[in-house]
Amino acid sequence: LFAARTARALRLVLPPSLLSVPESPHSSIMADFEDITPEEEKSLFGEDEKGLLKKVLEAGNGEECPKKNQEVKIHWSATLPDWSDRAIDSTKARGPASYRMSSNKVCKGLDFGLQTMTVGEKALFRVPWKLAYGEQGFPPVIPTKATVDFEVELLELIM
Repeated sequence: LFAARTARALRLVLPPSLLSVPESPHSSIMADFEDITPEEEKSLFGEDEKGLLKKVLEAGNGEECPKKNQEVKIHWSATLPDWSDRAIDSTKARGPASYRMSSNKVCKGLDFGLQTMTVGEKALFRVPWKLAYGEQGFPPVIPTKATVDFEVELLELIM
């Protein structure tokens, strides 16, 4: 790092190592993601934009997926892909969360993602801002137009 003051301006010279942006902790596995954007939501995304992405980390029982209005018990943690692996929220420390499907208690993308899981499955969802917390984000934790990664384990279907 080098700074030089001229008569009118300050010139800042940065070494190349500071000019590159570090890769996302999940970028190496992006090729393994499947686009699971529901048909009714695909119009939100342009040709060059990615929709709702899923990567199965551990297979479930393969039997039954959650249905609309069904209650589920899940473990989840959320991170911002362009930050470190630091969780912005997680159920790991406080215990599993119960959630009624399609009740607007979680972001739309997570709700869509849960509908593709079976009991015992663990998956990573990359939820774009249009299906996450929208243009406004969730200040101060989630910035505006933020993509959010959710690691989710479907523990139980209730009812």
